[in-house]
Amino acid sequence: MGTVDLRRTTSLLAMAASALMANAQAVDRSYQSSAFELAGMYPRLDQNGSSDGAVFRFAPVIQAQHTYNHDLGTHFGLFAGASVNNVGFIYEDPDGVDRFKFRTYNLGLPVGVKLGTMEGGLLFAGWSVEWPVSYREKKFSFGDRVDRSTEWLSQRVENPQQAVMLGYQSKVGIHIKVKYYLTNFHNRNFSEQEAGRFNTPYAGLNANVLYVALGYGLFQRHGKAYGI
Repeated sequence: MGTVDLRRTTSLLAMAASALMANAQAVDRSYQSSAFELAGMYPRLDQNGSSDGAVFRFAPVIQAQHTYNHDLGTHFGLFAGASVNNVGFIYEDPDGVDRFKFRTYNLGLPVGVKLGTMEGGLLFAGWSVEWPVSYREKKFSFGDRVDRSTEWLSQRVENPQQAVMLGYQSKVGIHIKVKYYLTNFHNRNFSEQEAGRFNTPYAGLNANVLYVALGYGLFQRHGKAYGI
């Protein structure tokens, strides 16, 4: 083998090795994670010009998110994923007689950025678009439930809904997330026929939900435990 061929072969091997190392590094920086969290919600409410009647709601069900991560370095990364969220709020008439509980199950697509230590404590921020698939409404009078309805792909709520989020994940994998829904919860143009006339039950109800969650494992690499 001549000198030129040896140099050419060496160059090709070096290029191949560099490509393999770059590919391995890219694979190492891309990984999946899964999280579970519990959430409480409070509405920013405007009922015909009044902010009275907002009640804190705790959702004692597990919220889930699966995330695809790509870390561009040790202190910056990107993420996108899929989520299932229970979102809603409670409204109580100022006279204290009637109370309404509204909730949806949403399928969401969150995306965002991570800043901090990718294998430790970090801040994250992002945006989510969500599609309500199941809607439930309950009415209580003097503390007793008097009505309940459940609908799939209901026209009573805005679809899709958009939210922005901000949060912090500690180095042991526990995270706190604050999410604010930019979209009004209900479809204020929704109408239904009652007693021979059309009614718009949500025309004067404007509610933007503030969602606060505590969870674990949002950006934890599958198969790798957090250190303490």
